Amino acid sequence: MKRTLAITLVCLLMTTASIGTLISIKPVSANQTQPTTMANIFTEGFEGDFPGEYWIVGDWDATNGADYWDDNAYRSYGGDWSCWCADIGTHNPDKYDDYMDAFMYILVDLSGYSSVTLSYYYWLQSELSWDFLKVMYYSSGAWNYLDAHSGNSGGWSYSSISIPSTATRVGFYFDSDSSNCAYEGAYVDDVSLDGTAVEYYVTVNTDPPGRTFTSDGTPYSNAVTFLWTAGSTHTIATTSPQVSGTSRYVWSSWSDGGAMSHSVTATGEMTYTATFSTEYQHTISTSPSGRSFTIDGSPHSSSQTQWWASGSSHTIGTTSPQTVGTTRYVYSSWSDGGTISHTVSPSSAGDYTATFNTEYQLSVTKNPAQTLGNIKLGSTWYNGVSTASAWFSSSASPAIEVTTPDTSGGTRYVFGSWSGDKTGSVNPTTVTMNSAKSVTANYNTQHNLTVDSAHGTTIGTGWYDSGSIANAGLTSDVVSGATGEQFVFTQWSGDATGQSYSQSDAITMNAPKTATANWVKQYQLTVNSTPISSVNVYADGAANPTGTTSFQAWFNESTTHTVKAEPSVTQGLDTYQFVNWTLPSGTSTDNPVSIMMDNAKSIKANYKLLSNVGWIAGHVYESDGTTPIASANVIIVGGSGSDITDSSGYYNLTVEPGTYNLSASKNGYVTGTIQVSVVTSVTTTQDFSLTYIDPSVQGWAVGFVYEIGTTTPVSGVTVTATGGTSDITSTDGFYNITLSFGSYTLTATKTGYSAALDSITIIAGQEISTNLHLTKDNDDSPPDDVPPDGTIEGYVYISGTSTPINGAIIQIQGGSSATTDSTGYYSLTVSAGAYSVTSSKEDYTSDTKSVTVNSGQTTTRDFYLILSIPPGDDTDSDGLPDSWEQTYFGNLNQDADNDFDSDGLTNLQEYAMDTEPDNDDTDGDGIKDGDDPNPLVPEAGTDEDILTNPWLWLVIILVISAIIGAGLYSRKKKRKPEESQEDESLPESEDTSLHEVGNVEKGVVAVAPSIPAMQWKPLTGRQRELAQGRFKEYKRKLNKDYKGGKLTKDQCLARVNKREVELGLKPPLST
Repeated sequence: MKRTLAITLVCLLMTTASIGTLISIKPVSANQTQPTTMANIFTEGFEGDFPGEYWIVGDWDATNGADYWDDNAYRSYGGDWSCWCADIGTHNPDKYDDYMDAFMYILVDLSGYSSVTLSYYYWLQSELSWDFLKVMYYSSGAWNYLDAHSGNSGGWSYSSISIPSTATRVGFYFDSDSSNCAYEGAYVDDVSLDGTAVEYYVTVNTDPPGRTFTSDGTPYSNAVTFLWTAGSTHTIATTSPQVSGTSRYVWSSWSDGGAMSHSVTATGEMTYTATFSTEYQHTISTSPSGRSFTIDGSPHSSSQTQWWASGSSHTIGTTSPQTVGTTRYVYSSWSDGGTISHTVSPSSAGDYTATFNTEYQLSVTKNPAQTLGNIKLGSTWYNGVSTASAWFSSSASPAIEVTTPDTSGGTRYVFGSWSGDKTGSVNPTTVTMNSAKSVTANYNTQHNLTVDSAHGTTIGTGWYDSGSIANAGLTSDVVSGATGEQFVFTQWSGDATGQSYSQSDAITMNAPKTATANWVKQYQLTVNSTPISSVNVYADGAANPTGTTSFQAWFNESTTHTVKAEPSVTQGLDTYQFVNWTLPSGTSTDNPVSIMMDNAKSIKANYKLLSNVGWIAGHVYESDGTTPIASANVIIVGGSGSDITDSSGYYNLTVEPGTYNLSASKNGYVTGTIQVSVVTSVTTTQDFSLTYIDPSVQGWAVGFVYEIGTTTPVSGVTVTATGGTSDITSTDGFYNITLSFGSYTLTATKTGYSAALDSITIIAGQEISTNLHLTKDNDDSPPDDVPPDGTIEGYVYISGTSTPINGAIIQIQGGSSATTDSTGYYSLTVSAGAYSVTSSKEDYTSDTKSVTVNSGQTTTRDFYLILSIPPGDDTDSDGLPDSWEQTYFGNLNQDADNDFDSDGLTNLQEYAMDTEPDNDDTDGDGIKDGDDPNPLVPEAGTDEDILTNPWLWLVIILVISAIIGAGLYSRKKKRKPEESQEDESLPESEDTSLHEVGNVEKGVVAVAPSIPAMQWKPLTGRQRELAQGRFKEYKRKLNKDYKGGKLTKDQCLARVNKREVELGLKPPLST
């Protein structure tokens, strides 16, 4: 506890300020002439706190206990208190401690004093010569001890002793030895440290004079001289800046280098000067206010007041123009006349103002926006813009102008008015720029209507406001062309509609529009009659006469029309009957006759005077026999008489006596044909009842019948569809049969011609065109013209299987057809091009494919037909027609997958291939149908056919025998059965077993086996149809070889006759 306290006291000793800073020294004013010589440096009566702020107490050696000086009220010289060398801080008048080393001192600065003395009063009772009270001071790094007192002072005694001015610490010390004999100790009171003070005159002023300052807190505004005690410390200070009007003074320095406020020590005569720099006030601003500028590079946008040192350099500047929205400011000048950015060096106060001229933005915008034209602002044009803007002085009144109209294609914009900050419709105009102005140039949008017409004069072409209604028109709907030619308006198209030539339907002009007038070219048809005139003529089935001869009518180009002359005409007592028409292309007995209007035409109806006539009259009814059918066509088949029924279904024909085939027909009804006999002067009544066919399920088979290989029409041909519906061709070979939808076989027959077959599929509401070709019996004419040079070939199968279908018809739409053989194979030679090809057969659904044929190339297309047996004809549901099963098996016990005759073909395959299911070798060539590549044609098999066919062996034996018997056999060349045997050394044979076929070329002989006539049976029904189809295709192939120079005419004729024998169309021994 004592050691800690001692250390604390030592630290306090080292850090406490010296006594010189604690005492009050009064400086002498500069106006005082005699400074004070003596001064009290320190006084202590111990009446206050002890040790207080000045005294430092402690024990040099605390090992024997810490003893300190302390104040007490036990004894005192003056006042109530004194200081006693305490016993561990506690007063004990009986005795002081042994081994005391107690001290107390103050810190002093005596450098400003001379003749320093320490005076005090003391009371002492101690062991004489052993225990002492001493004065001590610290100087030059060591403690010094003076004025030692011991023993008994006999009460309070006064003592005074000199202290050197170098002392920094002054105090008292009491020490005792090991025994004190119970003495009371030492007391000290009324201590005083005095000395003669050294004083200096110190002056404080400012530069420039008149600035304020303080000395030890007292303010002054003029120079002051102080008398300061040497070593005393004083505070001098000033303030900065110090403002006086538009000038101010900024402290720069004290002459001693001190801070603006700092302490100084009086060490001699001194002058302290506070130096100030002079600055002048300058205000930098803009007019109008708020514009940006810079001062020494620092940006500002409001007025700035700054203090600049006299003569200093500064840069002031601004930028131009300065834009704020639609207003801008353009630099004009600085008030000092300097450039936009310049340096100033003022020597007095002054202001700098940057003046700007105010400009406002003028903008003109087009409505609607478009960049077609130009905008003028002031004297400047802005080209190809929808908006333009420019700046004008606030006192200006610039002109504005826009171009009009602005046009692009079929749309244009026409100026209408100004709006916004300018109104009116004057263009150009002016605008007063007392503020920013925005003006809109309002345009009316217009669109052009173009009226196009190849003929006549148009009306309505021009410009119309957007959204308005316009109309296109013509001055006439008929325009003359070349002789017998005119153009007739039909309707408007493009952006216009309507059928009125003078005014189209309303056209809304919301865009450029084009109205196109459509015309149809018409040709004039002139109809005359001879040897009579004033004959009624009916065009296109009209119920009432179109005109009387002679007359003219106009018809559209490339259209076909019917023209009918009255079948019989009675004028006076004479009756004339229509004979025929004289046409540009020849004559025709058709009445009505069809005329194609591909140019202007003149036709004439020829009549003959009848000496004896009769009449056929009657009605044409629906199938109920009572509902009349109007506009039905009643004709003499193959003759010249015809009539069209009126609204009651009535018709009347004048004819010469005789027997006629009379036909009544109308689309949508089944044609009726009846044989009628007519006698002189008698009316034969004949009514017809026609069966109506629902239009939703009916179509029409139409076409022409020609002689094969020519375009010569054959009239009077009966064309019969499956089911019996038929028609008889007119003089131009045309037929028309109304049929329900479905697949049909058409058969064309006429005496003197071989029948022609073709298959078609009727589609509801459509005309299916098929041309038929008849071959004259015993036709020795050369083959047809060379067919075109592309080929379509392939096979027809049952869908989902590899079973071929025999007898399927391959029909090119509107063109030729072919029939598959028992292998399902077909081949068609056609012109190069694209075709729609349909494969069909009764009881199968048809299959249609698109086929493109290239010149000189073969295109392969296979067809797959779905077997579709009509309802009710497969009651056992085995996939085979009941009628077919009954024909071959006599019952319905066989299924499609059975092989009744064990020939390797199922019953379904037999049905599809047209082989006989109860005969394992249908063609009798010795090869079972399942093994025969073509089971319906004996010579179509392999070499095995030849080896197993007894008839062919007979032919070979006969040929060899003939050659050997004549001695002309030299060599033999084996050929395929369908080719001729060629041998230049082979002479014509007269053997009765060989028969020349046709007028053959030398060296070319076709032979047939000599078969008894009783063994040959003519083909009938389906087999004959198939054979005729194959024969027709064979002739077409020969035709190509003939025209290509591969075969001569006689060679072709020989092969044709031979093929007829092979197919069973002629007996083997016939020529």
